[in-house]
Amino acid sequence: MDPQRTLESLFAWSPHKEATYGAVMADAKFTHATWLEGFEPPDLVKQFRSDANQAWRGTEFPTFRVQQRQGVSYPINVPLSAQLMAMIAGFSMGKVVSVETEAGPPAAYTHLITLQDPLIDGKQMPSTEQWFKAAADLGLKVKGAVCSSFSVAYARGNPNITLNSQWVGSGDYVNADLADVPALDAESLLGLLFEKDMVIKLGTPGSEGDISDRVAAVSIEIAGGAANTAWDYYPGTGLYAGRKLMGGRSVVPQLTLLAKETDDILTLLMGDTEQGLRVTWTGDTITGGEKFKVDIYIPSVHLTAAKLGEQEGYVVWQLAPGAEGVFKKMATKTITASPTGAVRASNVVTITTSTVHGAQQGDHVTVAGVTNTSFNGRFLIASVPTTATFTYAQTAADGTSGAGTANIETAVVRVTVENKEAAYVTVGA
Repeated sequence: MDPQRTLESLFAWSPHKEATYGAVMADAKFTHATWLEGFEPPDLVKQFRSDANQAWRGTEFPTFRVQQRQGVSYPINVPLSAQLMAMIAGFSMGKVVSVETEAGPPAAYTHLITLQDPLIDGKQMPSTEQWFKAAADLGLKVKGAVCSSFSVAYARGNPNITLNSQWVGSGDYVNADLADVPALDAESLLGLLFEKDMVIKLGTPGSEGDISDRVAAVSIEIAGGAANTAWDYYPGTGLYAGRKLMGGRSVVPQLTLLAKETDDILTLLMGDTEQGLRVTWTGDTITGGEKFKVDIYIPSVHLTAAKLGEQEGYVVWQLAPGAEGVFKKMATKTITASPTGAVRASNVVTITTSTVHGAQQGDHVTVAGVTNTSFNGRFLIASVPTTATFTYAQTAADGTSGAGTANIETAVVRVTVENKEAAYVTVGA
């Protein structure tokens, strides 16, 4: 693509994933389209193998090169919206649980997005296809697209919140138009979110305090780990980069705060204490009492503060993760005795603990030692009816049991999005 021709680009995408990595998705699955400003064409990267054996035959330099594989990488940068946030976060983090919260019409849905668990959800990152059109005669469909990372950033004085994402693809692409290009997403569908809709809370996990008026800038970056080529799977895929497997994943929040020397807010910055961080944007009404929303919650992070200087009578502090950073908490709870400790009905298990468990929807739990061993295993917590009960899905016969332990692992980060889309990262080939 000629960069001079890509001042803005039409971007068509699907909320669905490929049935298998690199599988062709029908054009009808491209159901959304928006404009990208400042679009950067995908970079095609090729890897070659030299004929190094010639060195053993008296030849000083290799005589030719053989291409081994190729791949593409590209950014997608857009204003923050509830529609695109769910798609981008879903493909980067990998695990989406969607619930209809208002029947409508229009219907409203809540999507809880957490980092994919390789022991439950598999190690392969979900992939999709995307289509770009930079000019009337220039269309490009990218196959095997995986979101390796994304970030949300805000700076005081700018009403727009930016949603930046980095994508990698198999290198298998076609220069072609879609059979039916979807209509541009209307603002009423996108759910655009702005500075005026933002609330930022920081403090003791579970009881964070509102610090919105003191925040000069905030950014949260979440990496799914797929960009590390050491985790690519190549055999059997020919020249194209193979399916992307999860590598190292990270969550990096950063805050710039304004505070006075005698401010109570400074107590949040003293000592290496555990903090919870929540950033929420709430927009226009979808239907009934439901509104477009993006909520990012980091339940456990250790932040360090660096004094940057002074501004208009305030001290400027830069907050970033300390040595312990963002981490996963573990807690082992005792399951009460039979028959109420473990109950399975209609493929839903309810576990009752002898003390407050502290779990939330989206956390993972390893159940062990239950008398009826069919209850044991590793599961995603689906709901938390009370402080001493939680549920998870398990397809098996109804039954009751008890005893044993529940080892609860707090989700490192939770992204909750409310919008009009029914589901994300479902098979749509």
